[in-house]
Amino acid sequence: MLYVLLFYIYSRIFHRGFNLLYVYCIPSLIGINNYYNYDEFNKTGENTIQEHWKPNNDRIKDELLIYRSSYKKQSNYRISLYDDNQNGEFDFVLVSLILDAFSRSFGMILIGISLYTWSIFSKFKEKSFYRKMLLWGFGIGIPLSMIGLALSYLFGWNWRYSQFLGRIPNTIATPLIAIAYIGTIMIWSRKAFLQFVKTGLESVGRTTLTCYLIRFILSTFVFYRFGLGLYGYVNRFEQVLIVLSIWIFILIFAYRWLQKFQYEPIE
Repeated sequence: MLYVLLFYIYSRIFHRGFNLLYVYCIPSLIGINNYYNYDEFNKTGENTIQEHWKPNNDRIKDELLIYRSSYKKQSNYRISLYDDNQNGEFDFVLVSLILDAFSRSFGMILIGISLYTWSIFSKFKEKSFYRKMLLWGFGIGIPLSMIGLALSYLFGWNWRYSQFLGRIPNTIATPLIAIAYIGTIMIWSRKAFLQFVKTGLESVGRTTLTCYLIRFILSTFVFYRFGLGLYGYVNRFEQVLIVLSIWIFILIFAYRWLQKFQYEPIE
């Protein structure tokens, strides 16, 4: 509801079109400002940020123990991350991170709504149009993202650069790659290739809230103590297998449910 209200206010104040990119670009402008105002941090504030950016082994072990404990201890720990600073040194970065997450998510919503109003998600566009979306989106977005990754590597993953400037290429690349994905899916929607997967995805789209809650419940059950308690015990390959298993379960569940009922369970 908040995003809908903000979009209404935005549409009443600004003109439509690419002005919505101004909202999305706010994090990049904030990152540039923060990078060049780095000297405003005192030593205590810098140490606080360094502890979060590159924790030592003891801190990692303590965090693993916390996330393997009760949910109450986890919540108290999350609160302490933003409450252990009495002089406000970390607030400068915290506020910028909140604005970053909000502006990018709200900006992407605005971009998505604009694409919808331009009938991009309909099948009225020519196949060549979606092919151009795919080629231009991936052709510009992927190199930009790789450049951002390479620059962060060259800067030795320095927290100041990576946090404020290093993410800008990826931020710019995100909507371009998203547009390429849209082009790919729209082309695929006209073909019979992997029809069973398409049918499953359509079912998930019709039961979005339910599938989101199922994913949340299954994930927390697998990793938190009230379930299997596997937090910190599985490697990356095993994590991929867990994710794929949850996805497959959701696809099957959504399809089977809609075969018997018209509405999703939460509705």
